[in-house]
Amino acid sequence: MVSADPNIKVHTLLLVTRPVSDPHAILPLIAQKDRSILVAEDVIRIQDLCQTHPEIGLVMISMELAVEYGMATIEKTHMLIPEVPIVVISKYVTLETIRLATMMGCDEIMQSPVDRSTLNAVIEKYLPGN
Repeated sequence: MVSADPNIKVHTLLLVTRPVSDPHAILPLIAQKDRSILVAEDVIRIQDLCQTHPEIGLVMISMELAVEYGMATIEKTHMLIPEVPIVVISKYVTLETIRLATMMGCDEIMQSPVDRSTLNAVIEKYLPGN
C-alpha cells in the first residue's frame, strides 16, 4: 500500500500470475531501474505481500486466466490497497472486460502479447524509476 510515511520509498511492483503461468515470461521484459519486483500467485499471497510491503506502488495482474478469477483478483487487490494503481495484462480485451475490470478497480488494461517498450512505458507512468 502507498504509505503515508514519507520515509517509505514507493518502488515495488507486485506481479500477479496464475500458479500455472510463468512469471518469467514477463519478468525479462521489465527494466529493473531502482525498483523491486514481488510475485504472487494467489489471493492469500497477495494479501500477505500487501500487508508486509508498504513500498508497493504498482500492481500488474496477468489475466491469462478465467475472467471470473481475474476480476475477483482485481477486486480483492483494490480492496487491500485502493490507492495503488492496478494494470491488467490480458489476451482477451473486450469492451465488457474493460468495463468489469474498471468497476473492480483496474486503472489500465494492456493487450498481450505486450512488447518491452510498451510494458516499461506503462510501468514508468505509474511507478517512476530513479
